Amino acid sequence: MAEEKIELDVGARDLAQIVKTFMDRADTVESLNSYYTINKEAIGSIKDLDVNAYNDLIDAFKKHKEKILALPSSSSLSNS
Repeated sequence: MAEEKIELDVGARDLAQIVKTFMDRADTVESLNSYYTINKEAIGSIKDLDVNAYNDLIDAFKKHKEKILALPSSSSLSNS
C-alpha cells in the first residue's frame, strides 16, 4: 500500500510538471485562465493525490499571472 502511495505522489508531481511546462504558452491572463479551465480536472487530481504538488502548481499559476500583468499592456509574453 505504501508503494502505491509513493507511485501516485510521483505521478501527481509528474502531471503537475507537465501542466507547468505548457503554462508558458499562455501569454495573456485570458489564455492562462482558459488553460487552467481546460486542465481543471487534472489539477483536481493532483490536489487529491499530492497537496504539496498542487500548492506548487497553484503558485506557478500565480507567478505566471504576475509575469503577464507586469508586461506593458500592448505586449504579451510571446513578443518578449
